[in-house]
Amino acid sequence: MIKSYLLITFRSLMKNKLFILINVFGMGIAIACCIVGYLAFEYDTEFDAMHKNKEQIYRVSSVREFENKFTRFGNAPLALGEIVDKTLKDVDGSSRYVHSWSNFKLEDDLFAANLTYVDPEFFELFTFDFISGKPSSLKDKMSVFISENIAKRLFHSAQEAQGKTMKQVYGTELKEVKVAGVFSEPPMNSSFYKKGGSAFMNMENAKDEYQSLREDDWKRECTLFVRVNDLTRVNVEGNAVEGDDTAEAFA
Repeated sequence: MIKSYLLITFRSLMKNKLFILINVFGMGIAIACCIVGYLAFEYDTEFDAMHKNKEQIYRVSSVREFENKFTRFGNAPLALGEIVDKTLKDVDGSSRYVHSWSNFKLEDDLFAANLTYVDPEFFELFTFDFISGKPSSLKDKMSVFISENIAKRLFHSAQEAQGKTMKQVYGTELKEVKVAGVFSEPPMNSSFYKKGGSAFMNMENAKDEYQSLREDDWKRECTLFVRVNDLTRVNVEGNAVEGDDTAEAFA
């Protein structure tokens, strides 16, 4: 009997091919749109979710006034990062973030470094999953932390990369650095994800690559992150400290 029902259903469908095709095609498009919409929503809502202190971290911005109009820029003076947590009681941690144009050299081969100079507190502010090494080693000027992809590309193994040495190349200068740790690749919906991997070194090394760099140069800009523990001091609009319009929520 079931076979008869199926046969009758099939014959009925064959009599209305166009109607069935339109319905199936329309339902397929609707389901696909729902899936894409959900993935986009999930990507956005979980952006930087890996960081445990994301609700307390803010990126400092500069504001320019021109013809009574305010424009916000995502950079802050480099010198501000040196004093912000020493002069503002609401800030108990900070880290500057400066891009490097250098490469890594291993024997005769050059590799894209995707390197960034950061302050030693960087790994205290942000959460990274370390395969090897200790975040405290970032205080050492000659140490470099590399992601799993870079470790595999240079040393063929993320576990064996720690302790290995290589050259950092910028311009005509070469400097020997030591791999102090390897961390897992951040997810794509992360502010620190870089295609091909990423690396971090102590901010002091920026002075070697950019020889005109000075700590008291307020014209030189960087990305600056601060941590505010007392969230009652943060207003609902996402500005950092009450009365201050120069920071936006990182989370």
